[in-house]
Amino acid sequence: MKYYLSALILGLLLSCQPTAVKVVETVPESREIPGSYSAWIIKENVNLRSKPDPGSASLAQLKDGEIIRVSGQQNQWLNIQTEEGISGWLRMDLAGPRNLSRTATAKIFADSVLPNFRANLFFDKTALYRIIYLQFTNPENYQSPAMKEMVNGIGTAYQERVYPGEVEIRLMQDGQEKPVHRKIFPAIGPAVMPSPLLPNGRLKDVSWQKDFSIRVEIIIPETLSMKEKLKVAETCAAGYPLPVQAIEIRLWGKESGLCLFCFKEDKNGTDYQEAECQ
Repeated sequence: MKYYLSALILGLLLSCQPTAVKVVETVPESREIPGSYSAWIIKENVNLRSKPDPGSASLAQLKDGEIIRVSGQQNQWLNIQTEEGISGWLRMDLAGPRNLSRTATAKIFADSVLPNFRANLFFDKTALYRIIYLQFTNPENYQSPAMKEMVNGIGTAYQERVYPGEVEIRLMQDGQEKPVHRKIFPAIGPAVMPSPLLPNGRLKDVSWQKDFSIRVEIIIPETLSMKEKLKVAETCAAGYPLPVQAIEIRLWGKESGLCLFCFKEDKNGTDYQEAECQ
């Protein structure tokens, strides 16, 4: 049976009580700065600093999912501007492409997948994004084949688009505090996808496969030597430990847009070559 969305609540659940306490807001349009690029905050409660120094004054506190404009870089610090026009410095590993932000990807998931179902979605504050609650506004029998098929569809899509680690879905019924049904989905990928601290360049994209392998795309200056390129790749690979089984890192020229270096690492060792991305 196909449903159409009548109401959607996306927020945090306090322990076992199905009460939304935080709303995931629409990602705003970015403010253009010549020569800048967009990035997303990928951690909660990130301090925007006045200088590229962890001991400098905090100008603002940013949240996971906020969009920023990056206009410069000094070592492993990004010079950024918020949507409110506040400029400051942010450590490189606290921002990245949108698919590393759980809040941003959860919003996209809610907008693109849940409209096929008449349901409210909540997150558990104690296990954020790993445990989700579904409350259908017009539920059938929770043990019916149709309901199980819907839950499987939502869980599969959620892991593919938001959280590839182990996910538990708890079905809630209106007026009841305890779940009426639980379904656990085994991990299909790494639960944690960090943004690594790089000696040069910036993170462009991170993608993963169901065999726990990942691909990382990095934009670098054209002038880096072979030794410097290898250092970028090795530093990046070190940021993705087990359960990642294999990693492929591609370095792209900032000016030319061409692939300049490809690095691969798995249980059999490492391999790399210049100007070759197949």
